[in-house]
Amino acid sequence: MANRNIRIQGECQCGNNDPSKFYIIRGEHELWGVCCKRRSCGAEYLIKAFVDQEETSIVVNNQRLYYNPPIWVALDPEFQVRLSHERVVNVADLKPGDHVGFRRWYFIWHHAIVVEAQAHPFRLVIDSWDGNCSRMKRMRREVQQDELERMYKFNYSDEIQRRNPPELVLARSESRLHPYGENAGCVRPWVLGETSEHYGFFNENCEHFATYCMTGRSYCNQSSWLWAKIKEAVKAFCGGVFKVTIREALFTMAPEALENMTQFVLGAGSQYLFEGIGLIGVVGAELYCFSQAHTKLKMRLQNGEISREVYHTELGKKLVEFLLVIVIAGGGGLVVAFFGTPLMEVVLAPVLVLVAKGASYLVTYALEDRCLGALARSWEWVGRKLDDIKNFLVDKFRQCVEWCKEAWQWIKNKVCEVTNYVCTKVEEVTKCVMETFAKPVAVVVSAICTFCSWMFGW
Repeated sequence: MANRNIRIQGECQCGNNDPSKFYIIRGEHELWGVCCKRRSCGAEYLIKAFVDQEETSIVVNNQRLYYNPPIWVALDPEFQVRLSHERVVNVADLKPGDHVGFRRWYFIWHHAIVVEAQAHPFRLVIDSWDGNCSRMKRMRREVQQDELERMYKFNYSDEIQRRNPPELVLARSESRLHPYGENAGCVRPWVLGETSEHYGFFNENCEHFATYCMTGRSYCNQSSWLWAKIKEAVKAFCGGVFKVTIREALFTMAPEALENMTQFVLGAGSQYLFEGIGLIGVVGAELYCFSQAHTKLKMRLQNGEISREVYHTELGKKLVEFLLVIVIAGGGGLVVAFFGTPLMEVVLAPVLVLVAKGASYLVTYALEDRCLGALARSWEWVGRKLDDIKNFLVDKFRQCVEWCKEAWQWIKNKVCEVTNYVCTKVEEVTKCVMETFAKPVAVVVSAICTFCSWMFGW
């Protein structure tokens, strides 16, 4: 909205005091607040009814507004969207001020704020960034009924909902609607200017808009998720370079004297050796990521942060991604290594990872949530069976260890018994011998001593 007849006394915490560089947040009959347009700031000042602490303040049109510190929301790049979401089954489940999202087939979740929700007759109005591939604007539009198939509602904590009631959420949304009609700005990868009035795919998109309306702070979990996927591709590229470099270096530096012996190990066999190590690395890395995601999902399910339906759906997505990365990135890497050149192997490593991630997204989009849930439950059933087998083997191993301990103790006791018996018998025999021969020997010795004394005068 155009900032007409706005007078600001004081300045924002960033030093901004230009009325044209503030979004104006209006209630039904009064001014509710302002928000700095500077992307490096984004500070928001609201009336006393919406803030807990009355510290830093500015005066707008003779009305004092207080700084509203945003609540920090942790981002999780492991998942594309916040886990605390649920599928919208009925429009009656929605109310004005709700944050909703639409899952698109082209890798993007579209986010919006509900303005009006009515089941009979069907009417659903939302605010969001909208437009086409070249131009986007923040606008209000009606949702068609067939769009509900991929629509989800995002849930927030009690603290965020208390500090950001629906009327404030809608007022923020109203303040951001584009005032210039069809003359909206072009789509940009980034908003590089000082203010945040234009659409930026990475730093000013529909999720930034919706999260600001809900929390007073702009953030985008999808951007964090996308950068995490790019980092995975970079790691795959570096891993391919390292693997090929080590393999070629070992083969080149093999001493001539050992050429015959190392021909298989470092020559033809090196391909099998290093590709096997590479495949194990891919499987291990993806298994680690999958186990981490599974642990996070299970903890949030136990803490009541997500529903069991969301748990199974997200776990099914991660399982599909895990399997496709192994098949496409791992298997494709082996094929390229055996039939391609080292350069192809290095270049195609990140491409195969991105293709696998993209294929997993398309597959999970094509599958219904109940199919993903069934896949996750099947995986859990397999996991339980594996746990049963593991527990069975562990129990048997423990029983075997206990049996070995008992056997060793029995053998030890028997050896001790035999040793004691032998010692006792030796002692008895020795005693018997001593008793049997002691007296004759004494008589003989006494006779010898008597004879010697008589003969030699001893």
